Amino acid sequence: MALAGGAVGSLNVAQTTLLQGSTTDEERGRVSATYYTATLGVRPFSFLIIGAAAEVVDIRFLFVALGLLALAVGYALLASDEVKAAH
Repeated sequence: MALAGGAVGSLNVAQTTLLQGSTTDEERGRVSATYYTATLGVRPFSFLIIGAAAEVVDIRFLFVALGLLALAVGYALLASDEVKAAH
């Protein structure tokens, strides 16, 4: 769980850094407000969906499947030309 918490924190820092680097000073406040509203607003719904899925599917399978999905998304982002250009 400590590793998962560290990963979430690292992803949040990476997202914020990419967001700040890809917007101008004039647009940064509006873009950040929209971004945080969309991401934080979706969390309760995602908790609801995962909670319902955990009732139906074995939690260990769900944990592994979502972990693999997160790794696949991370790999896709690393392979993305837009992400490479942002660095």
